[in-house]
Amino acid sequence: MNTKKFTAKNSEHGFGLIEAVVAAAILSIVALGITTLVEDMLRVQQKSNAVGVINQMRSQITAAIQNGRSWELTAADLDGGTGNPYMDCITNATVTCVDGTVTALNLKNADNTEVYYGRTAGKGFGFDGTLCTTYPSDTCPFSWNLTWTARCPGGVSPCATPNVIVTGALQYTAVGGRPLPGGFNSAFYAINIVRGAEAIRNDALNVSFIMPNGNGEGSGCEAGWVTRQLNTVASDAGNNMINKTAAAAPTTVAVGLPNRIGLRAGTYNCRVQAPAFKNGGNRLRIVAMSGTMFPAVTSSVATASMTGGSANLLIETTLILNADTYFRIEQRCERLPSQAPPPYRAPYSTALDAWSLGVPVPITPGDYSATVYTTVSCARTS
Repeated sequence: MNTKKFTAKNSEHGFGLIEAVVAAAILSIVALGITTLVEDMLRVQQKSNAVGVINQMRSQITAAIQNGRSWELTAADLDGGTGNPYMDCITNATVTCVDGTVTALNLKNADNTEVYYGRTAGKGFGFDGTLCTTYPSDTCPFSWNLTWTARCPGGVSPCATPNVIVTGALQYTAVGGRPLPGGFNSAFYAINIVRGAEAIRNDALNVSFIMPNGNGEGSGCEAGWVTRQLNTVASDAGNNMINKTAAAAPTTVAVGLPNRIGLRAGTYNCRVQAPAFKNGGNRLRIVAMSGTMFPAVTSSVATASMTGGSANLLIETTLILNADTYFRIEQRCERLPSQAPPPYRAPYSTALDAWSLGVPVPITPGDYSATVYTTVSCARTS
C-alpha cells in the first residue's frame, strides 16, 4: 500500500514537470513570434516614415530646381565649398559649357540656404529627414547623388546657352545590413528635370552716344536711313559686348568698329531711344550687320513738329542671337529744319540742320559737356 502511494505521488509530480516544460516551450515560441512580429511592424512603420521623408525631400529638390530665384542663387555661387564652381560657364559670358559634362550639384533655396549639397562628401539624410555628412552609416542611411549636365543646342559644343539636366539618384544603405521590407526600390524616387540656364542671367548693358559740346550729331536723315552714332559703354557687367576698348566700363566702343554694337550669342531684351528735332515724321530701326541676320526691327512713326517740336523715338524688342552679332541703329526723317514749309522756314537757319537728330540740352546754362543722344539698353536673359 505504501508502494502504491509512493508511485501515485511520483506520477503526479512527473506530470506537472512535463506540463511546465511544454508550457515554457509554447511561451517561448509565442514570445519569439511576437518579438518578430513587433520587429516587422516597426520596420514596416520605419519604411512608411522613410518614404514620406523621401517624397518630401524630393519635392523640395524639384521645386528648388524649377524656381528661378533658387536656380539663380545656385548658379551664382561659384565657391568650391557651398557653391558650384563649374557653373561659371552659364554665369560668365566669357566661359562656355562643354556638352555632356556631368558635375555634382549644390542646390540652394530661394533664401540662399541649403536644400541639398550634392558636392559635399558623405552628404545624406536620416529616417527623419535630418541632413547628415556620415553616409553610409546607420544614422545616415540615405543619400541623393545630385548632379547637373550641360546639353548644348544641337549638340554643338562648347556653348554659352546650354539646357541643363538635373538628376538625382537615391541611394540607400541597409541599417544593420537589413533592407527595408516590402521590396523598397530607391530607383522609384529618382529625379530627372530638364531646364534652361536662362533664369540665372540678367546682365545689364548700356551704350550711348554722348557729345562733349553743343554742336549736335549732324544731319542727313532726310535723304534716307542714316546710322546713329554710338561712342560710350556706360555699363556691361556681364562682358557681353564684343567691340569695347577695355573690359571695364564706362569705356568707349572700339575705334575700329564705330557706331555699332557687337553682342555675344544669347537672348537680349533691348530698348532703343533716339531723339529728333524739327524734322517732321521719323522712324528708327535696328539692322543686323553680321552674325544672326535677324530682320530689321522698326519703330512706329514719331513726329518732330516743324513748328518747334522734338520727338523721342523708341524700340522695345527681344533679340535672339545664335552667334556673335553686330548691329547698328538707323534713323530716317521727313525733312531738315531748314526745309520747313512757309511760314515756318524763315526763322530757322541751316545751322539747326545739325540738330535734326536731337537738339543739345545743357546740364547748366552753357554747359554741353555730356549731352546724351541715342541710347541702347539691353538685359541678357540667357
